[in-house]
Amino acid sequence: MKAMRGITNQRGFTLIELLITMVIVVILATVAVPNMMSFIQKERLVAATNQAIIIMTFARSEAIKRDATIDLKPVSGSNWSSGANATLDSDGTLLRTMPSMPANITMTSSGGIAVLQYLSTGFSDKVDTFYICNTTTGLEGRAISISVTGRVSVSTEATGSGNCP
Repeated sequence: MKAMRGITNQRGFTLIELLITMVIVVILATVAVPNMMSFIQKERLVAATNQAIIIMTFARSEAIKRDATIDLKPVSGSNWSSGANATLDSDGTLLRTMPSMPANITMTSSGGIAVLQYLSTGFSDKVDTFYICNTTTGLEGRAISISVTGRVSVSTEATGSGNCP
């Protein structure tokens, strides 16, 4: 039998190594978390903009396909943030619904319109711009412009322009 010696080789981390690793992780987390939150807010804004574009494009294509006027109107009064319905103008048949905007995202019409109509030619009855803005972050918003031909175009809306808070 061998005699035991006083010190044996041990495997593992020392307390200093563990503390240094923890400090590095905390520093990386403090840099990454704010960037991640900004990324999430921008993606919410993009997703809300895409929802609005989808329903507008759908309403235009249905107007052409059905050779009928399609109404696009907010679910609640003139509050576009509450969502929108695409309906047949003739009998009010619901064709598609856009869900309400996520929390802290607003959608407003520059002209204050309550109903946007797409005629059977695909043309719009009004020329308007819808602003989709994040009310808490101060990030830039999006502007969806509808031309007389009914085409939709998107641009970035700078913060402080008066259209986004």
